[in-house]
Amino acid sequence: MEAAEPDQAVRDHLQRGDWAAAATAGLRAHGPELLRYLRRVLANETIAQDAFSDFCERLWKAIPRFRGDASFRTWAYRLAWSAAAECLSDPARRRQQRLDTPQFHAVAEAIRTSTAEHLRTPARDRLEEARRSLSPEDRSLLILKIEEGLSWQQVAEVMGREGHPVNELALRKRFSRLRGRLRALMNPEKGGVPTPRR
Repeated sequence: MEAAEPDQAVRDHLQRGDWAAAATAGLRAHGPELLRYLRRVLANETIAQDAFSDFCERLWKAIPRFRGDASFRTWAYRLAWSAAAECLSDPARRRQQRLDTPQFHAVAEAIRTSTAEHLRTPARDRLEEARRSLSPEDRSLLILKIEEGLSWQQVAEVMGREGHPVNELALRKRFSRLRGRLRALMNPEKGGVPTPRR
């Protein structure tokens, strides 16, 4: 589901040329869900924290170039996925990014300390265990579509490179295969993977 009001606040700040306020508004609005996304995609708290730091720095540096071709939320997910992919491609990379302003750094730190995982349940534990057997790309696809409710077009934007989205039909086929794999990994009597919103 798109968060229209936070996106509008970001756009209002951008129209005034206030990059710091735009980045801060975007991070406040979407930071908790993006940190949760990184934790689930990367399945490692240390790497997820590194990726979140990298994402925050990317957001801070790239916000003047945000043109609104996609929603701010979709654009921010693309930055988060890029940060995750970079952390995965260089596992020895362990650096805490220092953000350029104390205010933005404070917002990022507040998100880190207050963003809790959903309450654990047996069904969620089974799903998490099954999901850990998937590649980070496959985990990202499932999370973006099922849990975050992004449209196929938005998922294609996030998973692709800027200006080069992934083919939606290929994503749908991959998603269908993934759901089948997860059903096989989970106890079918205890419930399966929910059908995503279209």
